[in-house]
Amino acid sequence: MFPHFYKGADVEAQRRYCDLAFPAADLVIFSSRTVAADVRAYCDARGIAHGAFAVCPLGANASASAARAPLPVGLEAGRYALLVSTIEPRKGHRLIYDAWVKLLEAGIPQRARFKLVFAGRKGWMVDDLMRDLRRDPRIAGTLQVLPDADDATVSALYRDAAFCLYPSRYEGYGLPLVEAFRHGKAVLASTGGAVPEVVGGFSPCLDPTDGEAWHGPALMEILEGIDAKTAASRPVSAAHSIWELVLHVSAWEQVVTRRMQGEALTLTDEQNFGHVGQANEENWRQTIQTLQKNHSDLIKAVSSLPESRLKERLDHFDRVEIHGEQHV
Repeated sequence: MFPHFYKGADVEAQRRYCDLAFPAADLVIFSSRTVAADVRAYCDARGIAHGAFAVCPLGANASASAARAPLPVGLEAGRYALLVSTIEPRKGHRLIYDAWVKLLEAGIPQRARFKLVFAGRKGWMVDDLMRDLRRDPRIAGTLQVLPDADDATVSALYRDAAFCLYPSRYEGYGLPLVEAFRHGKAVLASTGGAVPEVVGGFSPCLDPTDGEAWHGPALMEILEGIDAKTAASRPVSAAHSIWELVLHVSAWEQVVTRRMQGEALTLTDEQNFGHVGQANEENWRQTIQTLQKNHSDLIKAVSSLPESRLKERLDHFDRVEIHGEQHV
């Protein structure tokens, strides 16, 4: 389906094999319904007869190693995102690399000593990417490539990752998704092939061809150029204004920061979205400045947390506060 991700000779060899194998097989077993449907469509389009189809999902075994391996040098528990996969065009490493550079340019990972890890051997048709990973000064010290990690090390990487990534353009299954779930990790996944089928609603699935979806504009970028009049307006009468939403985010960032510092702080209904008051440019500027300060304070508070705090399980009330909601 994506022949441009493979060498021409390999594409032709695989096509010849499929054209011979499918008619000869009494039963073809697939790892996902998605691949079964795609193969059926392939056979129908080429007039290839085939036997019965069956689907048998894969699983992920626990590591055979009893030893608890340490993290590779340079990584801190809870302070890195992990992508486990062979580095080849279909897997989406370039997409994540580009998004990472944008985040670095905005100064976001550096504030929390956060890193990105690619765990997997080099594949094919990625010489340009590998060169960039080695030489790009923008990512120096922030992106680690681990091509020879053994099972124990990969298990440690899963264990201590903040979250995992799986941006593949197409997957017949996606075993690293199951491995990440087995380690209790959230995964930012793609819509490629069988990925949504495998995650089963447990992960957000983003378009792997849409780089902006994986990076997204920062809040300040969204607010850039918005004046006081626009911020205070309500195009939809039942909805909050931009100004009120900014006050909402700002207030909850302050709450979360102070709760991490030990205060039992919450907000009243009136404080939750705040009162705009006079909708003039000076007040709008002060609102933005307060948002920036509260955001900076939150980042500093998170960055100063010891490793033991990063591993704490949050109760329900803490979780909804971090997302700026008041539903218990």
